Amino acid sequence: MSQNAWSWALFAVSVFGLWLTGQSPKAGWWFAIANQGIWGAYATLTRQWGLIAMSAVFVAIYARNLWRWRHTPMQPRRYGRQAGLDAPRPAGRAGELAERAVHDEDLVVAG
Repeated sequence: MSQNAWSWALFAVSVFGLWLTGQSPKAGWWFAIANQGIWGAYATLTRQWGLIAMSAVFVAIYARNLWRWRHTPMQPRRYGRQAGLDAPRPAGRAGELAERAVHDEDLVVAG
């Protein structure tokens, strides 16, 4: 497989892993850990030793995240009308966007 094909395959697998983690943290972290095996193979074949170090650190972080999320139920965070008037708003720019979403139905994402 060419380096160009490897890079596109790794891109697709990694993006899918990010999406999966947003859908199901447990499955996503397991997938991300497995994905680092592909990165390790790519790093070895292309002799990019820094990528092996990166993969080792990522596996440690993903394993920690998997451990921390093991008993946490996934629930969407709600702001504005969805959560009620007394709901806390995030600080800074995110709070401004959440406040604007309360008044603009096109920006409110249904939960």
